[in-house]
Amino acid sequence: MERNAAAGTLVLMGSGETTPTMVTTHKALLDRTRSRTGRDDVRARLLTTPYGFQENAGEITAKARQYFAHNVGVDVAAIDAGSLEDADGLTVERVRDEVRRSDWLFAGPGSPTYALRQWRAAGLADAIGQVHRGGGTVVLASAAAVTAGSHAVPVYEVYKAGQVPHWWEGLGLVEALTGWPAVVIPHFDNAEGGTHDTRFCYLGERRLSAMEAELPEGTWVLGVDEHTACIVDGDTATVRVEGRGGVHVRAGGEVVLTVGAGEERPMADLAAAGTGRLAEVGRPTETVAPGVVDAGSQLATGGPEGPFLDALAAEQGRFDDALAAQDAETATAAALATEQLIRDWSADTQVSDAAERGTAQLRGMITRLGALAGEGMHDHVELVRPVIETLLHVREDARQRKVYEVADHIRGHMDADGIRVKDTREGAVWEWDEPSDR
Repeated sequence: MERNAAAGTLVLMGSGETTPTMVTTHKALLDRTRSRTGRDDVRARLLTTPYGFQENAGEITAKARQYFAHNVGVDVAAIDAGSLEDADGLTVERVRDEVRRSDWLFAGPGSPTYALRQWRAAGLADAIGQVHRGGGTVVLASAAAVTAGSHAVPVYEVYKAGQVPHWWEGLGLVEALTGWPAVVIPHFDNAEGGTHDTRFCYLGERRLSAMEAELPEGTWVLGVDEHTACIVDGDTATVRVEGRGGVHVRAGGEVVLTVGAGEERPMADLAAAGTGRLAEVGRPTETVAPGVVDAGSQLATGGPEGPFLDALAAEQGRFDDALAAQDAETATAAALATEQLIRDWSADTQVSDAAERGTAQLRGMITRLGALAGEGMHDHVELVRPVIETLLHVREDARQRKVYEVADHIRGHMDADGIRVKDTREGAVWEWDEPSDR
């Protein structure tokens, strides 16, 4: 693909592309796209290919569209490419045309190698490039970001199926749109493995080092941390980093340049670092990103949902402190905040057990609030009314979202403490049935 002096924006996200972390970034990118294209009704498209083979592909698409509609305020149409390897010529041309006519194009989680097979068969790399050349925005996250480099990591095949570490030929979009002869490694600071090294998109140091030795001379690694966006602006020839982590240039087996969250650097700085010309870089930066540790050191803790889990832990601490101080109002607020966190993060397409952990935490809070409500009835109903109303609010929300296990759990604990709940057309009502032995 011929490189252009592109006026558009290329965005590479390490993870968290449909979480609260990236809402502000998505909004700003869409505003920038509107300004560049002169279109208020920006043609926003979701390319579903990376996860198109999954049985729950429709569910993932629905969650992503809901995320962008509810949080970002844009109606994103799905380009359901299906399998393009065996598609007829008319189908392939239809998909190409839909991609080309996009002003803002997004692709995210799934399998990099599946996406590569489909997109290469359909010749979509050039169509994606045309979005960029037209002043549009191309957002590639997680698996889709892997495909954009000169070479791509077959993540599932190596990490899950145990194949010998190797590269696939990438789409070459990064070099075509930026001039960088780079491979893209999202999930760069991943610590999901806990006791084993899962940095560098689950490869770990040992496997990545072996693979780097197989790259053509002059090719370097562009690493993007989780919940982080690398925003490459073709107009200004700059790189801006947003989110919670950093963007890293790794060459010769080590990180030689890190651009931290909130920083902006000339594109030329990254190119110079990648090709060993560090003297041309404007100012020194840390060579190891926060949360990334040297080989042989204790691995960082956490996982792909770091911000979510951190927020959950904060609310759990607030809840525990409030209960210890017999502050029912603050404990109630912490339970409500936990429920809101689960709701806010429900659109995340990252496969993990984070949602289950959040629900388990909320159940524990509800159990303890229910016990508090039951104990408080001895003294004065009005003292615990806010707690009971909170329990009913969370229960009703769970019912609306068809999380009946949580709703039943709440009612069961309330019933055990003598709080009788009756569902009516106007909503749930309650009364306290004081046991005779109290």
